[in-house]
Amino acid sequence: MINHVLVPTPKDAVSGVIATAFQAAMSATNPRTATPALLKVIGESFGAKRGYVYQLAADGREFVCAYEWCVDGVEPMSEVNHGITMGMAARWFGDDNPRSLVAIRDIGKFNEVSAGYAALFALRGTRSQVLGKLLRGNHPMGVLGFDDPDPAYFDALCSSMYAICAFATSTINAQHLLGQIRTAGMVDRLTGAGTRMGFYQRAESLPADICVGMAYLDVVGLQGVNDVRGWEAGDDLLVSIRLALITEFNDDQVFRMAGDEFLVFADGMPETSFHMAMRRVRRRLDEFSAYVALGIAWQPRIGDHYNQMLNLTWLSCVNDKQEWEHRGGRRLSRPVEDGGDPSDDEMPRYDEMVIDGQLDLGGCFRSDEFFQRASVWVRHVDAPRVCAMAFDANYFKLYNDIFGRDAGNRLLESYAKGLTRLARHYHGVAGYVGGDNFVLMVPSAADTTDERIREIIEAELAFYDVAEGFSPACGVVVTSDYKVGPTILYDRALVAMQSVKGSYTNHVAFYDVDRYHHERENQMLLMRTKEALAQGEFFFVLQPKVNIRTNKVVSAEALVRWFTGEELINTGRFVNLMESSGYIFALDRYIWDSVCCYQRHLIDAGVTPVPISVNVSRIDFHFTDLADHFRGLVERYRLDPSLVGIEVTESAYSEDASINDEIRQLQRMGFTILMDDFGSGYSSLNMLRDVALDVLKMDKGFVDHVALEDGSDAIISSIIRMAHMLGMPVIMEGVETKEQRDALLAMGCDYIQGFYYYGPIDQGAFEDLLRKGDAVERGHGDSVILGAND
Repeated sequence: MINHVLVPTPKDAVSGVIATAFQAAMSATNPRTATPALLKVIGESFGAKRGYVYQLAADGREFVCAYEWCVDGVEPMSEVNHGITMGMAARWFGDDNPRSLVAIRDIGKFNEVSAGYAALFALRGTRSQVLGKLLRGNHPMGVLGFDDPDPAYFDALCSSMYAICAFATSTINAQHLLGQIRTAGMVDRLTGAGTRMGFYQRAESLPADICVGMAYLDVVGLQGVNDVRGWEAGDDLLVSIRLALITEFNDDQVFRMAGDEFLVFADGMPETSFHMAMRRVRRRLDEFSAYVALGIAWQPRIGDHYNQMLNLTWLSCVNDKQEWEHRGGRRLSRPVEDGGDPSDDEMPRYDEMVIDGQLDLGGCFRSDEFFQRASVWVRHVDAPRVCAMAFDANYFKLYNDIFGRDAGNRLLESYAKGLTRLARHYHGVAGYVGGDNFVLMVPSAADTTDERIREIIEAELAFYDVAEGFSPACGVVVTSDYKVGPTILYDRALVAMQSVKGSYTNHVAFYDVDRYHHERENQMLLMRTKEALAQGEFFFVLQPKVNIRTNKVVSAEALVRWFTGEELINTGRFVNLMESSGYIFALDRYIWDSVCCYQRHLIDAGVTPVPISVNVSRIDFHFTDLADHFRGLVERYRLDPSLVGIEVTESAYSEDASINDEIRQLQRMGFTILMDDFGSGYSSLNMLRDVALDVLKMDKGFVDHVALEDGSDAIISSIIRMAHMLGMPVIMEGVETKEQRDALLAMGCDYIQGFYYYGPIDQGAFEDLLRKGDAVERGHGDSVILGAND
């Protein structure tokens, strides 16, 4: 018997259900439990037997079940319908469905409309169904649905789905957002290596008694490569160096320390193994078009002196660079490996057995021999195109830890034999390049589609799905340009593979040259930001915040802009880049200083200012003592702290509870603290109660759902009431219409920010606005605070 929480027949009862579900989700301790809580309350209230969310996989090809709730006694069906194709789900996102709703009262009768769709859900034993789209912008993100709601409440559920999906979208976005935040500033966007900040974080987290090997690398002559062959060739070289390093070391042990400098930080690696690995790396580096200077060191116990070790390896690298220059730019001659270079008539023979320690690699050639033989093979292959594939076992080191090293060796041996079999069948060449990395190159017909290549690879990978989560990942590059060479082809295949590393639903990715160029353009833009700051290309505009009851300006927010002298750069683009690189702290400090300087200018010009809020990133807490920095700013510009508001994103609060102490210091000093973008990520009621906070700013995404008369107002009203109960006024962002403004006024919202009143305006126009006494609502002396209740 289903226990109905509410009887959702009257409109106010429907709103109550949504508000209850909203509060249940917001009270959850983490995003993974928020959506199931939402499904449970809605499902029980409307008498459904099952609720679920299917999300679109990263490749955009299929839907996978992310969450499912079932009433007691009903079997979960996520595995039965796991992996619904985009074609099967076309009805969910078709142009004929503008209201984002699929409502089917009788799935049996629906067989006449779409037999495939009806058969899919017949597996569930489903009689009726209500589903809503989950959209990120205008792009499909997933679908939320309920099976077999009580017929008496079917229409009421349909009328509520828009509001339910709107809130579910914000909670589901949390996992993606938190993942980005955790890696912000830790991964180099061009090469995929860790950053300098990532290195320091890793080094400080290691136990003092662990052994460590360190290698510092510096590309000599990169500028020459850029000048002669272009920036793309230089970027390819940097990517290739990182890929050469991860053939011997873990991904998280390789860092890009500066533009052309890399660091290997091999913790827990025995001395002999470390030096042997570096010798193999050195041989690969010698193949590159620019010399790579190298300094290495190893010590049995890191202690707390990793900075001294870093300096030692850097100095050793400098000495290597100087020796190279003293030799006139010539490399030291190195002995040819036993066997020498293969001649043109030495084609791969798959009856050869390569034994390496305990590994039986079948017919796979070791790294050096593979690339030598592949170079010969490419010159002899009779095909219009070449297909190069890089293979890597997902979480292989964890696999060894769980199942034992012997099991790991057996897994690698099975990979080697499988790839040897493919190489024989397709007349290609297979290789083992160290660790858990393999490579396969085969000829490809001109009319062989990427989809066919994917099918062949997926069929092969299915043999190695020995444990959930440990199936191999594969990157593929197909080209008719044989001049590129096997090493570069393999490197590009590795670049492609990085996009599916760790994925549970997609194991194959193709090299995307457009994506590469996009990433390269972003990296070039990021490299310009330091110079742009020095040249004053960044500035701020101001968007007023208005008292919804008096229609007067009470404060403003400073919004950063970048004008190069020729074009205005898209704000979201450069801010996201600077956040991901960790360099956002430099831009933020520049804007904070500029805002304080502007406030001082207004006072000196005889204009009474209003508070201006500035944005603070999570990254800023790691690079700046915020309390000390803002204290210094207001003292330098002789400002009352109440004239500077500090906007901290919701995600920063939810990701790092340790920032709370520093924010409380700022509050005690007189600064007003605002939580920005509330609802765009994830926050719980408990967190809002506990954090240091003065004002709540609701994300502009909520505005789209105002006054729709389908239950959306209940969500917004609940947030406003909750904030007021906690003593916080509320600002709604993104208000553009009178209907939105009037609805928010009725719901008790305090302040609004958006184009209905003002868009972002330049500093001169804002000064003119302040001079108009009838347009501004001012406080009284030192009591001026941003967001004070009437």
